[in-house]
Amino acid sequence: MNNILALRIFFLSIHISCLIPSSLLFAQKDSLIVNSKRLYPVIGATAVGYTATIIALSKVWYNQNSRANFHLFNDVTEWKQMDKAGHFFTTFHESMFFFETYHWCGVNHRSSLWWGAATGFAIQSSIEIFDGYAANYGASISDIVANGIGSLGFACQQTTWQQVRIIPKYSFHTSPFAAKRPNVLGSTLAEQIIKDYNGQTYWLSFNVNSFFKNRNKIPSWIAISIGYGAENMIYAEDNINIQLGMKPYRKYLIALDVDLSRIKTKSKSLNYILKRLNMIHLPGPAIEFNKNGTSFHGWYF
Repeated sequence: MNNILALRIFFLSIHISCLIPSSLLFAQKDSLIVNSKRLYPVIGATAVGYTATIIALSKVWYNQNSRANFHLFNDVTEWKQMDKAGHFFTTFHESMFFFETYHWCGVNHRSSLWWGAATGFAIQSSIEIFDGYAANYGASISDIVANGIGSLGFACQQTTWQQVRIIPKYSFHTSPFAAKRPNVLGSTLAEQIIKDYNGQTYWLSFNVNSFFKNRNKIPSWIAISIGYGAENMIYAEDNINIQLGMKPYRKYLIALDVDLSRIKTKSKSLNYILKRLNMIHLPGPAIEFNKNGTSFHGWYF
């Protein structure tokens, strides 16, 4: 459930980003003067959007579940940690988005970096407060840890390399398991994209060019991705799935990838769109490794 909320908040942030003229996000110099005409509306839009989303989710989701005193819930063993990968993915991209936004507002590079990471972490982790009062759930320390790793993963790359060389990505394909428990895994494609962990794959995409000194021989957009997923899960706990005759397992993948953020066109708007779409792993050939052996996919998404 936390992953569902995380993705909704994340796509809200993407929606807010569309309100900012994309041509203004690519300033050539690191301004030392804060532009209050940009910063205050951005802060206001983010606060209003976040608050509205939390209120809506509280009415739609939390009011459908019984309340309890604030408590913790250890879900680190559930869903083969796919939800933790979702928290890492979402917080990383939110931190990167807010870093770019603060920088556009004239905040210096260092402050933009740490305020961006802090904003991404705060947005995701504040959700745990609501979960802590839900009787069927609880605040998850492991979710907060995954959020922190996502924010620090972005901040450390910017600090070390002054760029993102390894970017988390997401892909999805439908699975036959959603139909067996549609109320949890989704009854429609839109719901399954968010809920069905069996069809989700989270990737770390490594930009090959950025790791070599002699970069002229390697196209800047070439990347190699390492993916993680899991299948044969109807319930969160392995023991329940096994009792039902399921055999849940993890899978690891490797695939060629395209770093859309390194493809530059004459259109600043198109460049911005490509950068935002770079969170999606494009479909293509992949090699899968799991407990049953190795397999090749001619077309994996």
